[in-house]
Amino acid sequence: MTRIEALKALLAKVEAGDWSFELSAAAFPPETAYGRCTFMDADEAYNGSLDAAKALHEAVLPGWAWSIKTLATGAVQVWTDYAYGLRQQGFIGTTKDNASRAWLLAILKALIGQEESA
Repeated sequence: MTRIEALKALLAKVEAGDWSFELSAAAFPPETAYGRCTFMDADEAYNGSLDAAKALHEAVLPGWAWSIKTLATGAVQVWTDYAYGLRQQGFIGTTKDNASRAWLLAILKALIGQEESA
């Protein structure tokens, strides 16, 4: 399985409210320059850790901006883009009530976008 296939399959799982540690390990590098396993950050972000979502974002999307917004419906939306203020390539993740999972969705969409444009 290629990385983009793993990213897309993991995105579909997360959108469906399911998780796959195997897909996470295939989609994310085993270690970052910081020595922390990004697939573990993805797992923790799926399970509700905003700290892990932020760590994952910083490891795999360095220099990317992000914002978290609670919608009037109570849903949570995370938006990320490639450069502060440019807003040229935004990726949005939305969940019913889980900000870290919404952030994980936005990260996955951004990484898929990068892979597809490479």
